[in-house]
Amino acid sequence: EHARGRYDRAEEPSRRAWEIRRELLGEDHVNTLADAVAYAAVLDGLERYGESRPIYEHALRTYERVFGPGHYEVAATLHNLAVVEQAQGNLVRAAELCRRSVAIKQELLGAAHPDTALSAMNLGAILLESGDAAEAKRLCADALATFERTLAPGHPHIAVCRDLLREASME
Repeated sequence: EHARGRYDRAEEPSRRAWEIRRELLGEDHVNTLADAVAYAAVLDGLERYGESRPIYEHALRTYERVFGPGHYEVAATLHNLAVVEQAQGNLVRAAELCRRSVAIKQELLGAAHPDTALSAMNLGAILLESGDAAEAKRLCADALATFERTLAPGHPHIAVCRDLLREASME
């Protein structure tokens, strides 16, 4: 349901999955955190950022402690937390978190990986909203090149990235 954008339908089963994992494995088990972060993403879809933020923050602290600061789960959680910060208008914090996510993903996956490009595109969107069209344009152009090389032609990331690049070029 989450993948289909039906967040209202996804909320109860994802919350329940998280609760079951907590009961079975405890609050800080990495599998519990995976369900917690999935639930937080549903909350984001419902625009309930005040509820998702503490989940991401807890997951981030725990992932950093368990895996270290350069792990993929840290990067993914930084990315999600940056989206929350952006949605709430905290653009400086959003950019800081997103930059960390991009740096980790570049180190782990390489600059030409579509997941790295996704975080770079989101950083571009944050910077564009902040008024830094030049860096946003560079980031989005690089992300678009990666997407066009690695994703199917009709993939939604391509369309979003093209829109951002067009907007950055008009600034």
